Amino acid sequence: MAFFIFSGSAIWTSIYRFNSRLYKNSVRLYANNLSEYETEEISVTDNDNETGTTVSFHDISRNFSDVTFKNVIIPYLIQEFAWVILFNKDFKLIVNGQILNADTMIHNGYCELLELHNIKFFITFIHWERSLNSQKSKYYIRNLTSTNKFGTPTSLNNQGDKFHHSVFIVSDFFDDFKLKKNAENLESIAINSLFDVSKDKLAIYKELIRNISTKLKEFRRPDLATLAKNKISEMDRHGIFPQPKTRYDQFRLEDLKSTIYEIYMSEPKIFNNLNKLQERIIVSLFDRILSSSDNNSLFTVLSETLNLNENELQMFSEQLNSIKLSNIINTIEIIKHRTESINDLEDLIYNHKKYNTYEVEHIQRIMDKSYWILGEQYHLVASTERKFTDVLTRIIFETTGAIEYKKIEHKDKQKEMDLVLVKRLINNEKSFECIVVELKRPGIKLNNTHFEQVKKYLNVIKTEPQFNGQSINWKFYLIGDEINYSSDIKDTIEGLRNHGESGLIHMADKGKYKVYIKQWCDIINEYQIRYKFMSEKLQLELDDTINFNLNADEIARKTRVSDAPKEILLPKTTSRKSKTQTLEFIDAIQ
Repeated sequence: MAFFIFSGSAIWTSIYRFNSRLYKNSVRLYANNLSEYETEEISVTDNDNETGTTVSFHDISRNFSDVTFKNVIIPYLIQEFAWVILFNKDFKLIVNGQILNADTMIHNGYCELLELHNIKFFITFIHWERSLNSQKSKYYIRNLTSTNKFGTPTSLNNQGDKFHHSVFIVSDFFDDFKLKKNAENLESIAINSLFDVSKDKLAIYKELIRNISTKLKEFRRPDLATLAKNKISEMDRHGIFPQPKTRYDQFRLEDLKSTIYEIYMSEPKIFNNLNKLQERIIVSLFDRILSSSDNNSLFTVLSETLNLNENELQMFSEQLNSIKLSNIINTIEIIKHRTESINDLEDLIYNHKKYNTYEVEHIQRIMDKSYWILGEQYHLVASTERKFTDVLTRIIFETTGAIEYKKIEHKDKQKEMDLVLVKRLINNEKSFECIVVELKRPGIKLNNTHFEQVKKYLNVIKTEPQFNGQSINWKFYLIGDEINYSSDIKDTIEGLRNHGESGLIHMADKGKYKVYIKQWCDIINEYQIRYKFMSEKLQLELDDTINFNLNADEIARKTRVSDAPKEILLPKTTSRKSKTQTLEFIDAIQ
């Protein structure tokens, strides 16, 4: 009845069949007087048109363009009737001669044949791109002759995960379902309040819905897993999780994230529509319970509040109990593999003549996977000599979550850096530390020319506002196996020794920018000191013959569980999954 917004009048013309004859009737309403209408007398028609109703609009407003009709009205109609179009082959929605279809509304779906008590049920699961306008997510029931029986809401409505769906169930099992005369709530899940149904059929129906409900949750799980991971990443970016100060804190953080993930998978609406303060409170409560080593308390609280069946509760309990043990095992394995990676790096550097070690192919490849040697909690923004524009886009995304492509106007903007890392600072969740690493192949002595190369990187960054906001500090590392201690380098390092930072060779803007010149022996020794206690206590048994008969390429290409995460990936627009098989199945059963 909203036609009056864009039209002066509307005419509904219906053609219907009665006693093998076609009859026609029409009703006309005017925008300026909706309380009155004109009707045309019912008449017999010999028109061969199919039965149905046509709505025509007249005296269209000048403010209502074809573009508006195409981009607003058509999508609205599809969103309103997608479920009807998809599952009723005799129903067509035609606008200005164009048949509308529901394909654009389908995100993904699948079909299967389910047999219960020798009865066949054809089931179609549809995940919609958007919510249907006036329909909840429902089970739609009909028989094989296309007679729609009823629709009843599924148990996954309003769960906070935007899983808009429909489940279509077709079977001759529903042939003799007769609607009660006094049935009022046609959306009732209690089928015996709607139909006169035998106890046996009622039991089969309940078993059917239980089976389909389980399958529906499995169908939803991949999308829910993606949402859970995205939610944890978002909370990480916004500083919701406690920032680890020690390696033990890091292990606790992994426990906490694993727990939040499992809770989100069970009940996503817990985290729906919360502000950052509320998220911090909830995360802190879970952190306190986990740190008390009393997983039973957490399980008791959640089992009383989450809508989980017995099997789901058992699985959730096992997941909580396994979190800490699995992290301990994983941590031991990571420390062992990190030690082996350090041994590989030393081997390639100190035996570089034997291996003919190169910078990019070997040292750079290992550092791409082992940048934890420079410190924990860093994310790899860029590797393998990316240009400044790409690096800037990635840093903006990592620090703000936004994707912005900025131009850089500087004579050295085409310079390429070996590694760029970023991490959130512990003492201020809104502050970040970025590291630029320039690597030199073994056998080359670091000198003033290499130092000036790094200073060029610094100058580009200093002149770009997006790079040097108040919340970002920068460190630059020039790393090689030897240093040519010319008078300039030696004097500069000596002049900054009072700051107590080994290898500091340049500092600007009150420490916002710092440049270090480091030998590989310094970098490796600093790492080994940090992990000496744990390595000795674990008494790790390393393979002494691990590089026997391997060349430099083979050593550099090794993969280990300790490998650091790869470069930050900028989100891309993902295309909808293929719907061909789902639509073909629907056509086959109609």
